[in-house]
Amino acid sequence: MVHKALTKVITSRLKHFMTRLVSWTFVVDAFLDLGFDECFIQVLYQCLSLISFQVCLNREKIYSFKSQRGLQQGDYLSPYNFVLYLERLSHLIQEDLNQDLQKSLV
Repeated sequence: MVHKALTKVITSRLKHFMTRLVSWTFVVDAFLDLGFDECFIQVLYQCLSLISFQVCLNREKIYSFKSQRGLQQGDYLSPYNFVLYLERLSHLIQEDLNQDLQKSLV
């Protein structure tokens, strides 16, 4: 129960600038580090950013619009993306630590 409350507080405070924390280049780098093909990454980008909807009445399209909210908490892909981003962040931190260690040895 405490975990859910804490998660809700953190999420509400971070959601206003979360899109700036995780950029598309960060996502691409994370997928490339894991060995995914660039074609797959482009398809994924289109699925996440170019989603459009159509409203039909009597099998006739009367209105269409694009999603503007993107991937959010509660989506089926959110837990997987979170793990992916943490993995990439871990690699970046490790690279930074290795560079600092090399500088201190020189």
